[in-house]
Amino acid sequence: MPSKETIYRGSPHLNIGAQNYRLISNKVITSNVATITTSLGNGLSFPGTLAVIQGVDSTIDGTHLVATIPSLAIDVSGPGSTTFTYSTTAGNVASAAVSPTGQLIYSESYIGGTVSNIAVVNYVGTVTTGAAHGLVVGDIVAVETKASITLGSRVLTVPDSTTFTYEGSTQTVANAATTGAWAKIPPVYTAPTNAGKKINNIVITNKVPTTSTYSIYIGGYPIAENISINGNSTNYMDIEQIIFNGEKLIVCASNNDVKFHISGENV
Repeated sequence: MPSKETIYRGSPHLNIGAQNYRLISNKVITSNVATITTSLGNGLSFPGTLAVIQGVDSTIDGTHLVATIPSLAIDVSGPGSTTFTYSTTAGNVASAAVSPTGQLIYSESYIGGTVSNIAVVNYVGTVTTGAAHGLVVGDIVAVETKASITLGSRVLTVPDSTTFTYEGSTQTVANAATTGAWAKIPPVYTAPTNAGKKINNIVITNKVPTTSTYSIYIGGYPIAENISINGNSTNYMDIEQIIFNGEKLIVCASNNDVKFHISGENV
């Protein structure tokens, strides 16, 4: 009889790689660029890092992609700048101290970089990156710019080493130079070679009062994509989906308080 087990449990952006924690002491948004100041060196080293911000305010809290790290320095907390930026669709927020301090949580297990140009036509986004991206069709990416944000979409085409297209959540964005970042979302589970599991049940819980969205991909294809989940609620999925021979399970959410519990059995 097949043995049943938990395949994955947790928050997708906090359960991958070693976690780093810093306190946030100041915030400001100017012309769609947010600048976040930490009380000690943040340790960030490259654009595209997924940064979870908590306890600042409703505009800034959430998961963002680091766009720039303005200045590097050495302090008692280790290498790193005390500031970083991310691009946002939000309006201006005056510079202000964060009291009590907020929290920055990040993992540098993500592959990513900067965005220099974006266009979206009929929900298909075309991104130009600042350097070679290394993506292939079927990869799952996050893209955050001044004009749009998606925290989990499938790469559709790769025209060249600095361009890719993806399934966007915004219908139209005029072709324009921009600032921002992209990141490749790593899997939460990879099926063993020449073996597999059957995914039976998926439970998605949103622990905060605001509506969020989530996506689930198996083998590069969406099982659920940009699905809304009401605040303080739970969604259930009963499926019988086989994942095998190196296929990847990837989950994404617009809010880090969206938690997943995925169970299955050996096949």
